[in-house]
Amino acid sequence: MQIIPSIDLRRGKVVKLVGGVPDSEVFQSSSPVSLLEHWESQGARRIHVVDLDSAFGEPSSENWDALEVLLSSATAKIQVGGGIRNSEAVVKYLDMGADAVIVSTIIFKDRGIFEQLTASFPDKVAASIDYERDRVKVSGWREEGSSVPEKVAAECDALPLHSIIITDISREGRLKGVDSPRIRAVRKTVRHPLSVAGGISSADDIASLMECGVDGAILGRMLYDKRASLSELIKEFAKTGSRYEWS
Repeated sequence: MQIIPSIDLRRGKVVKLVGGVPDSEVFQSSSPVSLLEHWESQGARRIHVVDLDSAFGEPSSENWDALEVLLSSATAKIQVGGGIRNSEAVVKYLDMGADAVIVSTIIFKDRGIFEQLTASFPDKVAASIDYERDRVKVSGWREEGSSVPEKVAAECDALPLHSIIITDISREGRLKGVDSPRIRAVRKTVRHPLSVAGGISSADDIASLMECGVDGAILGRMLYDKRASLSELIKEFAKTGSRYEWS
């Protein structure tokens, strides 16, 4: 199980939103690189970075500057997402040093481009499937799709992906625990590494994810609220529960 801290960027600052709702911050830091260095000092080998402004359709120069600094400074592997919908964006991030890029909306809005990206950049594109109740959400979580997450995951799994990420929006930033039945259903449909975000609040939740066969736990508010030590979680879980070596 890989323990993956998250860094969400809004106008150049690190924020933690509740349910992805703008201006619902429960955490804010003006220094993304300091936070990056902190997570790395705690033993993080992979960090999940999201450009919220681009995800919301409001790209900002502040976030772009922050991303450039993060990607040039990192010793950990960085997977970055938020508003990535074409090959030019993928190339930019990979050239800047990203280990993987995360796409979501184009999975639903332009399947052809999504499949082309995975073919052009094999093992470098992660498919992010965000859902609330039984339906996927797209466009910065503002639009509801018609599919259930496990069906989308199964359709994506045939492609040469880096990984699949699922996020329960109803739990995101709320520390409400994990949706084990849904996670198990998704796990049964995919062969790629599977990471989960949303609702993780304790070591017990991470243990539940392991029991579901999850390979990565993406942590946000749990760490920002200091409910657990990243270094201790890594010691406890990093060497167990995954079929994949994500160096």
